Amino acid sequence: MIRTGARLLGFLAAVLILYGLQRTMPGYAEITGPIAVTGGIGDKLSARNFALTVDKVSLAREITVESFGRERTYTTSGLWALVEARAEAGRESVTVMAAQWLAPNGARYLMSGRLSNMPGDISSDRLEPGLPPRQVLLVFEFPEDQANGATLLVAQNAYTPLDSEIRIVIELDEPLLVANSARIARDGADWRMSMQ
Repeated sequence: MIRTGARLLGFLAAVLILYGLQRTMPGYAEITGPIAVTGGIGDKLSARNFALTVDKVSLAREITVESFGRERTYTTSGLWALVEARAEAGRESVTVMAAQWLAPNGARYLMSGRLSNMPGDISSDRLEPGLPPRQVLLVFEFPEDQANGATLLVAQNAYTPLDSEIRIVIELDEPLLVANSARIARDGADWRMSMQ
């Protein structure tokens, strides 16, 4: 009788342990998801193939882009976030193609595709190893209440499992300083931005 009770107790203990293991095991998306490299504004963060330093985040209600002798103005019902950064390649040539604004409510906003031929666009510049960091610009469009407390996610590609992803926490001063307009223009091989 004691032997049967011990076996039953052992069986129940095994069932509880297996149940606990099942409930705490990470899912497939967590196992194969990106490897986070986390920091803040001003930190140089190194992913597997590139490094990124966010210098400044500015907010504006409209953007004017001067490129190839043309000027075009873009408006939004929310806000534009203009992220000024420096990017450099690691050991091989790389183009950084994926950037997202992870809003405080969990929504993800992709880098805006509305600004074609924008000077300094990170996804249009190929980073080469051994060269100094290149000034780049990341532009996002999102609702006004999703600016502060967001996280900037930057990776070499959008769908590369088990690769590194840079995550930069965006903490802006309250109340938010929002410019009426931002002007982005080519300046020789580089670009310049002014807020109005």
